[in-house]
Amino acid sequence: MNRFAAKASAAFAAAAALGAHDFAAAGVLDDLRAIDINDYAIGLGAAYSSGVYVDQESSSYLYPYVTKYTPMEFDESVLMMRAGGYGVRWLGDSGWEAGALARPQTLGFGANASPSLEGLDDRGWTVEVGPTVGWRNRSIRVDWTVYADLLGHHGGTNQILRLSRPFLFLKGYIVPELGLNHYSSDYVDYYFGVPPTHVGAASPYAGTSASGPSLAIQWGVRVAPHWLVTGKIAVESLDTGITDSPIVAADERRSVSLRFAYDGTLFDALTQPQWDNEHERSWRVGLALTVADVDADASLEPTDPGVNTRREFSTKATLVNAEASVLFAQRHRVNVGWFRALHEDAEDLSQTELSIRDFQLTYGYDLIRDAQKTVTLLAGVHIGEFSVDAPDGAATDGVARSTIPLPVVGASAAARFMGNWSANADLRAFLLHADRYSGYQAFARFALLHQTFRRTQLGIGYVFNRVALDSDEGDFGARLVSTYQGPSLVVLGSF
Repeated sequence: MNRFAAKASAAFAAAAALGAHDFAAAGVLDDLRAIDINDYAIGLGAAYSSGVYVDQESSSYLYPYVTKYTPMEFDESVLMMRAGGYGVRWLGDSGWEAGALARPQTLGFGANASPSLEGLDDRGWTVEVGPTVGWRNRSIRVDWTVYADLLGHHGGTNQILRLSRPFLFLKGYIVPELGLNHYSSDYVDYYFGVPPTHVGAASPYAGTSASGPSLAIQWGVRVAPHWLVTGKIAVESLDTGITDSPIVAADERRSVSLRFAYDGTLFDALTQPQWDNEHERSWRVGLALTVADVDADASLEPTDPGVNTRREFSTKATLVNAEASVLFAQRHRVNVGWFRALHEDAEDLSQTELSIRDFQLTYGYDLIRDAQKTVTLLAGVHIGEFSVDAPDGAATDGVARSTIPLPVVGASAAARFMGNWSANADLRAFLLHADRYSGYQAFARFALLHQTFRRTQLGIGYVFNRVALDSDEGDFGARLVSTYQGPSLVVLGSF
């Protein structure tokens, strides 16, 4: 297996094991099951970030936002938001706390995003996870967080040490903070390095570890009985390990965010006495059809060092995903899933196709299950097949299959709104090993569903999937990468 997949799998397994022990020992699970999500405000945020790379403009985007009127700096709830991530924590009597976090990392750039970056591979966004520890008293908060890459893109770590002093007012709060950020050499090399084989405007550069201070102020105010407005302003100084890169044009990162959230009752009541009896066991069958935007290529093993063997595939792909599950004994599930993704070559004359198939068998345990929400942990096995089909038996043909079942882990969640609406999310990580290829697959899906008929839900969603396989030898290539994301139509039946 490649080092990225190994690190991601080891980190995921270790975090899961430690988390399970902490839950059992510290009663965190009971606190999680007692959460009423109507106590949280849900809304929309807008963020601005300054450009770091050469010829890169500043970026802005919208994102969903979840918060509380009293932020985690002041309360003792099991859920937490820290250093850009969301997670859970255990808070001790002496002021010490420990937890686990996950966050999106939006650094990076697209290939050929500007003339200065031409010829460089994509540096894609990823999801980072890691542990956090902290200490608090009446006045100050100190915490230390370590983030590692869950999807195996950069293979490095980002450590963040923060000191903050929160101030709480009648209708709002202000939290100034000082921070120190440390990025490992792998982290810096992935996002800011230039490989020695690159031919282009940027000269080769090997990233080194970097550390730099940061300053931030976050604030919030209740502007109406059920409406909150919050925001954050942050600036981070970049170390020479980053600024010495020929593709970096800034010596600091600046960001501003503004968020609006509704703090009223949106979801079903936490307890409904008849709900458990009516949902003790059930069958569910789901079908999803996705038409996705794709960035896919296969770097094929060359027969001539001077021949470019990279194959690029179309900007559209079709994904069919089917899944069936049975619930028994209130909290236990058995799931069977299958999907197929088909990509066509961007060059009309070649008509090369990349096909991905996968079959999954998993066991699920409903960690949280009530009339308002469900959170399920999944673990099982899968068997996959990856093939490149070129015309006329070209040398780029090849098929790689899993010869043994391989592990898959994940989590899913559902929240039921008042009325007939619900929201579902699903995240899974697959270990891949097909013939002489190894790597990983990361899959994420979000859907908004409506109970249109008595036993049928219809909805729309969004899907992200990334497959990365590497090999030093093989029949159809040394590297295969497929990343797709796009809207999805969802049909879900319950019996």
